[in-house]
Amino acid sequence: MISNPPLLRLSNDGGIKGLLADSYSFSPDYSRWKFMIGKNYYWSDGVPVTPGDVTFSMAYLAEHVPSRRWLRKVLLQAGVTEDHGVTFTFNKPYTRLDMEFTSVQIFPKHIWEKVRNPKYNKDDTMAQYTGCGPFVISSIDLNAGLVSMNRNPYWQGKEPALDRIEIHMYRNLDVLSLALEKGHVDSFYKYADSYPYANIDRLRRTGNFDFLETPGTGLTFLGFNLRKKPLSDIA
Repeated sequence: MISNPPLLRLSNDGGIKGLLADSYSFSPDYSRWKFMIGKNYYWSDGVPVTPGDVTFSMAYLAEHVPSRRWLRKVLLQAGVTEDHGVTFTFNKPYTRLDMEFTSVQIFPKHIWEKVRNPKYNKDDTMAQYTGCGPFVISSIDLNAGLVSMNRNPYWQGKEPALDRIEIHMYRNLDVLSLALEKGHVDSFYKYADSYPYANIDRLRRTGNFDFLETPGTGLTFLGFNLRKKPLSDIA
C-alpha cells in the first residue's frame, strides 16, 4: 500500500479522501463513478501514472485475485476520459465503492501486462518492486521476515521525513510487542486487530508512549444458523 497506493484513503476522522485520485464523484443512483487521477504520480522507473494503469489494474486483479472477482460480476465498463479521469459503470447501484477502493492497489500496466501468471512470477523483480508511492520495495527476505523500502526517486509529493523503511514480520504478537517495548521497531501493526490488551501496561511502564483512545472503524459480522428454529423458518 505504501509502494502501490490505492485511489482513496481513510482519513484520521474516518472519512474517505483522495490519494492516487485527486477527487471522485458518482451518479445519483451510484451505478456510475468517476475518479480524477493525479498528474504528479510517477512509477519508480520514471514512467507517469496514467488512467490506463487504473483500468488495467482492475481488470488484472479481477482475473487473477480471487478476492477481487466481484468486479467481474458487477462491473459493466471501465474507461478513461480526456481530462485524466477514469469511469466505472456497474450493473446495479454500488454504494460503497469509495470504501472498497481504499484497499485496491494500482499497478503499472507497461510492466504487469507482460506477466501472464503472477502467482508464479518469482524472477521478475521489476514487476514485483515497481511502485508509485513515496517509498518502493527494494528487497524482500521472507526467511528473515524483512521487507526493505527506499524512496521513490521520481516521487513528486511531499518529501518524506524518512530515508528508508524496514518492515519486520514476527510469528506472534508477544514477540512483536516485546520488540516495540525495547525500541527494536518504531511502530506496531496487525491487520484488523488492536494492540494486545495484556501488554498495554508493560508498554505504558516504558514511559516512551502516549495513549489515545478513539472509536474503532472495524467491522462486526453476525451470522445466523438457518438450520435451527426459528431461523430455519424462511417465512
